[in-house]
Amino acid sequence: MFQLENEGFYKFGRLGLTMSQEYILELLKMLKRYFPNNRVMFNSMGRKKL
Repeated sequence: MFQLENEGFYKFGRLGLTMSQEYILELLKMLKRYFPNNRVMFNSMGRKKL
């Protein structure tokens, strides 16, 4: 099982960096290409109620 970026849309650090949706989707495509039978875990983003 893979976890894609722990809370990638939650701003971190002094600069408030986040991951883009495009980055997350490309990462998912890459993992599924090389590991097609592995499951993927997504973060619920409970703090932002998404």
